[in-house]
Amino acid sequence: MELIRGTTPTISISFSTVEIDSIAVAYLVIKDTGGSTVIEKNINSAVRQEHSLDWKLTQEESLSLTSGTTATIYCDWRLADGTRGRSHIEACNISDSGMNEVI
Repeated sequence: MELIRGTTPTISISFSTVEIDSIAVAYLVIKDTGGSTVIEKNINSAVRQEHSLDWKLTQEESLSLTSGTTATIYCDWRLADGTRGRSHIEACNISDSGMNEVI
C-alpha cells in the first residue's frame, strides 16, 4: 500500500467477523515511523459499507505525512456490547506527489 501526499485517498478497513452496524465507536489511526499519531479520525467521518468502514483523507491530512517514511494504519473499535478490538495493522509507504500546499 502507498499513500501519496497531496491526494485525497480513501482508507478502507474491512471486517469479516464483525457486523458493521454493531460498531459503536471506531477510530482510524495513522502513525508515522516515530510512533506519534499523525492522523486520527472517528466513526462520525466514516462511510459505513456492508463489510467495511471507509475514511476519506483530506488533502491537508495527506500533506501532514512525511514523504519517504513508512506509516502504520489501523482501526481501534468497540461494539455496542462493550467488545473491543483492533484491525490488522498495515504498513504504508508515503510518497510525494510534488504538491506541497492545499489547492
